Amino acid sequence: MSSLHKLKAMLRIVAVVIVMGSLVGCGGRLGDFTMLSSKQFNVPVNSVEKGARVTGEDCSNRFLFFTVGHVHPSVKTAIDQAIEKESANALVDAVVEWNEIELLIFASRCYAVTGTAAKLK
Repeated sequence: MSSLHKLKAMLRIVAVVIVMGSLVGCGGRLGDFTMLSSKQFNVPVNSVEKGARVTGEDCSNRFLFFTVGHVHPSVKTAIDQAIEKESANALVDAVVEWNEIELLIFASRCYAVTGTAAKLK
C-alpha cells in the first residue's frame, strides 16, 4: 500500500472519529419526589384533590451559534408549566428528568417534569 493510500485511510478514520465524537447526547433522572411545588400555599393541608398526570418542559435550543428560546432551561419553569395545566398548586409523585443532545449544528437542553397535579387546600 502506498503512502498516499495510507494517508487517505488515516484521514478517513480521523474524520469518522471527529464526526462520531460530535454527535453526542445525554439524559438522566434528577430525582423522584413525593410532592413538588414552586407555588406558595399554606402548609396545613386539610384536603388534597388529585388531578390528571401532567408534564411540563423547559428547553434551550441552539442552531449554529444562535440560541432559540431560553439561554438556560429551568426546572422551576418546567414545574410551573406542569402545575398550570390543571390549575393546581403542587405535583404529587413527580419525576424530574433532563435531556441533552449535541449535534454538529444543533444542540438541545431540556428539563421535563411529570407528576400528578394536586390542589392542596
